[in-house]
Amino acid sequence: KKLSKKLSNLIYCKQPNQGPSSARNKGITLAKGEYVFFVDGDDYLDVKPIIKNIHLISDNKTTYFFPLVKVFPSKNKTQLVDPTLSGYNNSVSITKLYKESKILGSSCSILFIRECIIKNKLTFTPNMHCEDIKFNYEYFNVNPNLYIIGLPVYYYVQWKNSRTSTKNAKIIVDSLLYIFSRLDLQSELGLKILEFEFPIALAYSWYTNDKQTNKKLKNYFSFIKNSNNKRIKLINLTLKFFGFRLTSFLLSKFVR
Repeated sequence: KKLSKKLSNLIYCKQPNQGPSSARNKGITLAKGEYVFFVDGDDYLDVKPIIKNIHLISDNKTTYFFPLVKVFPSKNKTQLVDPTLSGYNNSVSITKLYKESKILGSSCSILFIRECIIKNKLTFTPNMHCEDIKFNYEYFNVNPNLYIIGLPVYYYVQWKNSRTSTKNAKIIVDSLLYIFSRLDLQSELGLKILEFEFPIALAYSWYTNDKQTNKKLKNYFSFIKNSNNKRIKLINLTLKFFGFRLTSFLLSKFVR
């Protein structure tokens, strides 16, 4: 608030806490720049890589991505989410990145083109889990041009009691099923996202044990059961030997 009085290009906005989606949507409407960059309240940035590579960020048709770093306060350590992207400076296809990386479950550390968001009326869905996955899919579906600048900018603080707690299992599974229902499963991108997120939905379904949910998950699995993805092949094999419930139980011990 104090800085906004000194800096003419800084807009200060305060609203009742309605969750990150509402805050991001408000930020999109208030932003004036070519790009928007989302930051959660307890995370932090190192903007030096952006400043160092500002000469690259000149094409307003390209979205830019920086590797994400997880911070574990309780262990006093940090971890680069995807080390293969370190030092990588090049354009990349979004489907290739979804196939090989772990990063597109988050909308953080991505420089989104604001005009693309506004033009296509893209928004984050309030009061749902995994809202980033839905937003990223809709965004890259209309603008797949992506360039990776392989220097970390975003530091994501991982707390013990996160929203991915098993207490929120039903919300997580319902949110992922909603996202699956919006995917174009005839497209490569839609299938890659389903491959990437399905094991998480199946793992958390163990805690809900809802017949209707299990039926929906089995239906979605039919789209990817012949995939070459290693995790999907392993799930397919486990399903044949142990069935649906035991497979979801085994996954629940590994996917969090």
